[in-house]
Amino acid sequence: MSEAGISRAASAGRLHPIFRGVYAVGHNRIGSLGRFRAATLACGAGTAISHRSAAALLGLIDKGPVVIDVIAPGSHGRRIDGIRFHRVRPPRHEEVGTVDGIPCTSPARTLVDLAGVSSTRTLRSAFERAAQQRELDIAAIEAAADPGRRGVRSLLALIDEWRGAARIAKKGRLKSPLEAKVLPLLIASRLS
Repeated sequence: MSEAGISRAASAGRLHPIFRGVYAVGHNRIGSLGRFRAATLACGAGTAISHRSAAALLGLIDKGPVVIDVIAPGSHGRRIDGIRFHRVRPPRHEEVGTVDGIPCTSPARTLVDLAGVSSTRTLRSAFERAAQQRELDIAAIEAAADPGRRGVRSLLALIDEWRGAARIAKKGRLKSPLEAKVLPLLIASRLS
């Protein structure tokens, strides 16, 4: 569409701006999945939802931030209101997947990114949820962790805590958040 065509459609209420260059058609009630999809479109090919936003999309935390976190190639995504561009190493091929068709960092990469932007308590809770979902892959987390990144110390401490418990969590289904909290403690004390 031309700029004039977009302006006419927006004035008539047929297009609703979501992010720069991305519009909702008909109405602007698109929900969180629609906002995630719109953010990846606004930032261009190769963009992935990351950090807190990816943790929310993957179900590792309850609520994501209002501003959507992305990792985008080059400088795409910078200076777009409502989108937070992160300057970190771009995800490797195995560190990206999709959730409902939305490009998103893998659970392992998301935990690494989350370590740099959240509290140890939030990170611990995300580890527990990943274990409950059978998505806690210690080897993949270690492969995604870059030395010198913010939060690596907390991340390594949790990896050490979960090293034995992650194998057990993958074999059997954890039935409650409490089981995910207690499992590493039982493994460490050798009560299991």
